[in-house]
Amino acid sequence: MDYGKLPTQELIGRCIAQDERAWEEFVHRMHAHILATVAKAIREHSKIPSHGLVKDLYQETYCKLFDNGCKALVNFKCEHEKAIFAYVGTIARSAVHDYYRKLGNRIEHDDLDPGLPSNESMERRSRMEAVIECLQRELANEPEEKREREISIFQLYYWQGFSARQIGEIFGLPTKSVENILLKLVRVVRKRLNPDKK
Repeated sequence: MDYGKLPTQELIGRCIAQDERAWEEFVHRMHAHILATVAKAIREHSKIPSHGLVKDLYQETYCKLFDNGCKALVNFKCEHEKAIFAYVGTIARSAVHDYYRKLGNRIEHDDLDPGLPSNESMERRSRMEAVIECLQRELANEPEEKREREISIFQLYYWQGFSARQIGEIFGLPTKSVENILLKLVRVVRKRLNPDKK
């Protein structure tokens, strides 16, 4: 059986029945969407998504889907094939918002050094926040999913140190496509933040 061709409702039914191959296909379909949604939700809390935190909340999203006999999936009503993306996105956002509601989790575990952050690290963070704000404005007319994916790619490369190949594996893109997105975004940033430079 080709699980990649299963309709969403049938795939979810097999996930609920604990079919491992169905779960593998579900994760494959949702992987990039959950990562992008988590990163966006973290930014909504005025934070820059760290690799560790994104990974933790990615896993927490699946815990919410899997808990209580896959209750979240049991409750899903498949009105159309793409509806699952909005539904899983809501669960991913709730994982992030739950995290920030807990008093002990106001700052990501690797946001700060063991002591106070250095002036250099704070300045770097401030510059990155300015760049992200610039990209949000300049890409405002792009479809939301495309905009959030490209901004996540930019952050993973310039803030988290991922290679273009690694980012391509995360989002299911060829390395060259990732490089082209980065080049486009760098040009946007240079043009807007340094308008007098040729």
